[in-house]
This record gives sequence, structure tokens and C-alpha cells, in this order.
Amino acid sequence: MRGVKGCAALTARILAGLVAAALVVVLPVTLLARNLALVLFEPQALAQAVSEQLIESGLLRETVIGSLLGDAGGVNGMSLGSAMQYLTPDEREATIGELVPEGWVKDQIVQVTTDLFAWFDSPSTRLLLTVDTAPVAASLKGTAAAGVVEAVVESWPACTLEDVGEMIGIGATPGDQGFPYCEPPEPLRGVVVSALTGALGVLGQTLPARVAIVDQEFEDTDKLLETKEQVRMLQFVARWGFLVALGLLGVITLLVVRSWKGLTRWWGIPLLLGGLLAFLPVLLGGRLLHLFVERMAAGFSGLPALMELAQALAAAIGAAALRPQAWQAAVVTAIGLALLLLSLLGRRSSGATATYASEAPARALPTSAASGGPEEAPDRPSGMFG
Repeated sequence: MRGVKGCAALTARILAGLVAAALVVVLPVTLLARNLALVLFEPQALAQAVSEQLIESGLLRETVIGSLLGDAGGVNGMSLGSAMQYLTPDEREATIGELVPEGWVKDQIVQVTTDLFAWFDSPSTRLLLTVDTAPVAASLKGTAAAGVVEAVVESWPACTLEDVGEMIGIGATPGDQGFPYCEPPEPLRGVVVSALTGALGVLGQTLPARVAIVDQEFEDTDKLLETKEQVRMLQFVARWGFLVALGLLGVITLLVVRSWKGLTRWWGIPLLLGGLLAFLPVLLGGRLLHLFVERMAAGFSGLPALMELAQALAAAIGAAALRPQAWQAAVVTAIGLALLLLSLLGRRSSGATATYASEAPARALPTSAASGGPEEAPDRPSGMFG
């Protein structure tokens, strides 16, 4: 019977060791997956994490300006991109900032991310992401447009006599074929500024209420639906995968933990090692995140704007997800270390008690027993106790 119990105990210890090794690997992976999911799959959290990055990079503003005033847009073929070619990067950024308010950018980021997640949850095969252009239209029709035109015209090189002749010949209308983007002398300069300001005002009046920044119809419906299903499954697993780690702790407890001392030992070591491994994503930086985002966006390689957006977001998402990862890794490591120290202190205390017991002197025997003679019976009580 003792042999059967010993074999069962040994088997339980081996299984618990394997489960503990699995916990060391699973714990950091599930922590990272959950932290990423709480950013990537929440529109508000994602918008909050990436808004600063997109505002600083100017990616969304550049996309909107390119859609509104590119070579194919504008009035009479006017291209703001061509007109702004002589601006320095800082001047260009300031000029775009006059037309596209910063608060508007934040609002559109929230709207775009919300629409993107709604599309993932729908059976639609057309991805349409739009922005509200009302604030931009107001800027084009207001005083901001006049300031932008002045800054743009001042950046142009001075016109030669030949350039002035060409302007006069084509009516000094920016956007006409052959228009030389150069700063003419007065009064022709005033005519050019007025024409360019008027063109922006007309564009503001004719601007649609919403402008698409991504408009793509996916022909392979089956592949798209499969990709959406994979993303939804990834979202679920990433959110709740950490419960697997808690379940592994429960399995270890059922297999071998029978006392507080056993719990400190069997929980302490895997938690300590798992917490230390959870620091690896933090130390490696955004490389792992870049691969993760790249893998997610692989199904949409036909959308350059979306791919560029995903690459720009990687750094911001990394900062938002890896900060809590560092704190969680520190907490798990501290808990594991504390349990392990308690286990070691418990062993030392038990060892000291055993040593003291072995060195204690034997209890003195009665004289008669020591001499080998018969032990005398003690006096029996008499009287009322007899």
C-alpha cells in the first residue's frame, strides 16, 4: 500500500513540474497578449494611444490634404501640393496646421478607429473610412486660407520677365497648364494671391461633407471573412488567455500542494521565472510589436495608406502596451521572489528545530533505574486522598 502511495506521489510531482514549466512559458505570453489586446481592440484606447503619434507625424493631415487638394482635386486643376513645393518641412507643417485644426485630428482618429472595428464585426466586404470635413471647409472659406496663401506665395522664387509674361498670357490663374509657381511683382502678385484665395474658398464651398481616406472593395469574399474571423478569434484569445496561467496554478495546487510550505515552493519558483521572462518584450522594445502589427496587416497589403498607418502606429501602441507589461512583470516577479524566500526561511526554521531537538540532553532517569535495581513505589497518599 505504501508503494502505491509513493508511486502516486512521485507521478503527481512529475506532472506538477511539467505544469510549472508550462506556466513559466505561458505567463509572459498571455500578459503581453492581453496588454496588446486592451490597446489594439479598443477604439477609444487605441485612439488615445496613437493620437499623439499621428499628430506629431502629420500622417493623417497629409492624407487628408492629399485627398482634398491633390493633383486630381481642387478648382481648375489647382494643386496645393505643387503650390507648396518650395516650403520647408516646418513651414509646410505650420501651413497644413492652419487648414487642419489639431482638435479635429483627434476627433477623426476616434471616428476612423471606431469605423474600422465596426467593419471587422460586420459581414461587409467594402472598407470605407471617412473623415468629417466641416472644420477643414470652414478653414478654406475663412481667414486661415488667406494666411496660407500668403505663406505659400512668399515661399516661391522671384519671377523672371519670361515667367511674368506667361502669367499674364494664361490669366495668372494657379492650376492652369504651364503656370509658373513663382512670386511676381505687384500688382500681379495681388492678382495671383486673390485668385488662389478665391480658389480655396470655392473648394471649401464644394467640399463634400465626408471624404474617404480608405475606400476598398475586397473581391475575395471568402478570404476576407476568414481574416475577420481570425482577427475576432485572436481578440478573444488575447483578452482571456491569461486565465490559462491561473488555471495552471490551480492544477499545481491540486497535484502537490498540501501545506503552506508546499504552496510557497510550488508557486514561488514558476512565478519568479515567469515574471523575469515577462520582462523580455519590454527589453526587446517595439521589434516584437512591429512583427505583430505587420502580421495583422498582411491581409491588407493592397492598401498602402492602411499599411503606412499601421507602421506609424507601431511605436505608439508599443509604448501603451509595454508600460503595463513592465509593471505586471515586476509585480509577478516580486510575488514569486517573496514566496520563494518564505519557503527558504521555512526550511531553515525546520532545520534549526530538528538540530536543537537532536542535541538536547536525554531526560534524567531515576537513580534506581540507572543502577538497575527495582524502582521503589512512591508513597501513596493517605487520609482523605487515600
